[in-house]
Amino acid sequence: MDSLQAGNTLGNLMGVASGATFAGVYLMNEGKGASPLSSVLLADLLSFVISLPWLLKADFRSIQPSAWAAVIVLGLIQMGLAYVFFTEGIKKTRPVTASLLSVIEVVLNPALVAVFLKETLSPMSLVGAVVILLSVTIYNVILVKMPKDETSLADER
Repeated sequence: MDSLQAGNTLGNLMGVASGATFAGVYLMNEGKGASPLSSVLLADLLSFVISLPWLLKADFRSIQPSAWAAVIVLGLIQMGLAYVFFTEGIKKTRPVTASLLSVIEVVLNPALVAVFLKETLSPMSLVGAVVILLSVTIYNVILVKMPKDETSLADER
């Protein structure tokens, strides 16, 4: 199975923990008065605290100024702007819908790399992409067929 192996237990557990905490961001926004911005900031703070041991060991002196500039631009635009859209969008979207729609990025990244950089996708990557796209499609078809009062999120918040 691609790179999921018993010898990589720590990495596999970290991947599962990442998925669980990512789901937590959506679930934290389910209640009345929930603040998507607060949940995103809490998630980023937790990521920083967990990463701190590795950051303290890093030698930042060898990083070129152009690389620092790229990190800052990517942080502000790629992550910052994405979080603005995310926190606004999640206010109007159910947690399951938001979660399913956001994992489309996981499909797009390797697909775009395959198209533009001519890399090949592994069979398991293709299976994963199909599972994600089918999940999103089936869930949203079911949601569309539900009566309006069951799908209304505006009444819940």
